[in-house]
Amino acid sequence: MTGRAYVPLDRAGLARLHAEGELGPAPLEAFAVTPALRRWYGEPEAGEEELEAVATSLAGQASLALLTGDEEVRVVVAVDTTWTPDEQTQPGQVRLDASVPVADVAAVLADTAEAAGDVRAVVQLLAAGDDGLDRALDQVERYPLAWFSVGEVPVLLEGLGGRGSR
Repeated sequence: MTGRAYVPLDRAGLARLHAEGELGPAPLEAFAVTPALRRWYGEPEAGEEELEAVATSLAGQASLALLTGDEEVRVVVAVDTTWTPDEQTQPGQVRLDASVPVADVAAVLADTAEAAGDVRAVVQLLAAGDDGLDRALDQVERYPLAWFSVGEVPVLLEGLGGRGSR
């Protein structure tokens, strides 16, 4: 299928996108509005925008699993590309079987500074396997990801360098 997909990244992945001019190497995990996601979400009146927000949220959660140490920023890249449903573990999960050129990147989404403490807490809980993870994830979900253009990636990377990212 072809359409919008949301690729979870960490700072290193975003830096590679900037340096190499593409997301890759393939295959890449991503999230998109799939028929299974529509059924799973269970809101018959849900519009495309609401479902896109769900796919973005799932990618943000996947980004958390990529973060290590003192990283404190979820990063998701919205791309317009071809994808294949790969929903064995999560509705909306898709696979990108080819690298994605920067020309196909619609936007970069990332946490703002106000989310840093809560994101850092989740990263630490994930590393420790702590039971308080669900509550901490709920806290992080309160923060919407901010949208940045591809042209803003250098500035975003500079800011991430000073906010506990590798």
